[in-house]
Amino acid sequence: MKYLFRDRWCDVPCYALYRPCALVNVRFAVPLARVAPHDQRAMARSWRKVWRFVLAEGPVATWNKIRSKREQELLTGDFHVVLAVGALVEASETAPVLCLGTRHPRCAERMLFHRELIAPLDRWPSAEELMAAVRRAVPDAQQAWLRVAGYNFYSDEPPPVEAIRLLRAVGEALAAPGDNMQATLRSPEIEALAPPSSADRDAASASRGHASGGGVAVIAAGDYARTQIIPALRRAGARLDAIADLEPLFAAHAKERFGFARALTDWRAAIAPPETDFIVVASYHDTHAQIAAEAARLGKKVLVEKPPAVTREDLCLLLEALRDPCAFIEVGFNRRFAPFTRQARRLLDEVTGPLTILCRVKEVEIPDAHWYRWPKEGTRITGNLCHWIDLAVHFVGDRARPVEIVLSPPVVEWPDEERTLSIAFDDGSTAVIAATSRGDATLGVQERLEIRRDRMTVEIDDYRTLNVTWDGRRVVHRRARRDKGHRTMYIETFRRAQRGERALYTPHDLRWTTTLVVRATELALSGERSARLDD
Repeated sequence: MKYLFRDRWCDVPCYALYRPCALVNVRFAVPLARVAPHDQRAMARSWRKVWRFVLAEGPVATWNKIRSKREQELLTGDFHVVLAVGALVEASETAPVLCLGTRHPRCAERMLFHRELIAPLDRWPSAEELMAAVRRAVPDAQQAWLRVAGYNFYSDEPPPVEAIRLLRAVGEALAAPGDNMQATLRSPEIEALAPPSSADRDAASASRGHASGGGVAVIAAGDYARTQIIPALRRAGARLDAIADLEPLFAAHAKERFGFARALTDWRAAIAPPETDFIVVASYHDTHAQIAAEAARLGKKVLVEKPPAVTREDLCLLLEALRDPCAFIEVGFNRRFAPFTRQARRLLDEVTGPLTILCRVKEVEIPDAHWYRWPKEGTRITGNLCHWIDLAVHFVGDRARPVEIVLSPPVVEWPDEERTLSIAFDDGSTAVIAATSRGDATLGVQERLEIRRDRMTVEIDDYRTLNVTWDGRRVVHRRARRDKGHRTMYIETFRRAQRGERALYTPHDLRWTTTLVVRATELALSGERSARLDD
């Protein structure tokens, strides 16, 4: 379909249907206000920061991150509050409807709107009539539209009451004849736009001819997928079959840049073809378990990004999928694949006894409107702290299981911020994870791990230094570049799947890591401080 992006009509895949929304064939749209990308992390320009990243991760990785951040700013910088007139795709008759979009392109051939922001019309108005009705119904237009800007229906939250009120006001003004129906809002900022006709609405989804088998589908085309997942898969020699993202422009951009055969918005269509046999799931967290389980049911090899599950029901879904002895579901906890994690695990396995694990984590700040904050996504404990919860389970191993968790009291507005989590295992092992957004943020997420067992102490400093002390002997290993295991994880997992080997992540670890994450999230949201873990 045609999609207007920065004054250029682009061919993109059509929006996939979404539960609370309806798809509309657009006759014309009126952009009312530009939406500032307040749901994105603010990235201040800093040559000091760039230089520090060059030293820590190398010039190539740094440039790729800079490029992707700029792409993200570009892709998210052309959303608007819009009013559109069109007809519901699902309707048998072409009755007109008026729609309000709060984070939409200025115009597209088809657009997706929340059903509560769609109102029926008794006739087809002209663009001039609509703009005149807007002027009469919303005197303080700019401020009124900005108050509803940014609402994202993918959050599954109801639309703002103010947005519903504004839509009704415009609809009523449009239905009632006014004294000045010829008045318009023509200006450099506001104009009516009509999509061009298109012979093939889904031309961007057409696939090229390719050999059967061995194809890869990536579910999500955001910043992380562009900087980490897709480059690693290309390095592994994967054939890029499909890229799927709920945002049509994101999918089309990734297809063009990386050479995917298909760009889609529906993950089901991406994983269905028999020639696609390896799936990477990196979409919204609440969708991970559903997509991974369905892909496994279809016989696909799956790498599902962290967290693999957000709820207890998600965990049951994945554990059920793993009952199939042929199922391949790897979980994207990349730190397990880091060279220093693997070296530390080998050293600690040379001694016996319970472990004491201390993790000090400097997290990055995220804005209040970030999608991690959506209730269905399970808080930052689910999205971030899960990394170090999983490391604790990984180091303790399958010889023990967690029995109790304790969460420090909240000290800031958000219940998942600035918390310390303690985990007790039934073999006497303990893990303490302290996460904070405070402190120097030049190098993004930074971490220090200290693991003690018997007379051995292993320290990992931001995955650049490994310090081992054992019976008075001290050995220090240093890396020129910080390596948290991202590239190794994707390359190694893809190749293991191609060779028909089993995934490394075990049902034991899936069960206990997810149980800890879900229970810690429940404690944070309920205000409780501790919980025992039942069998």
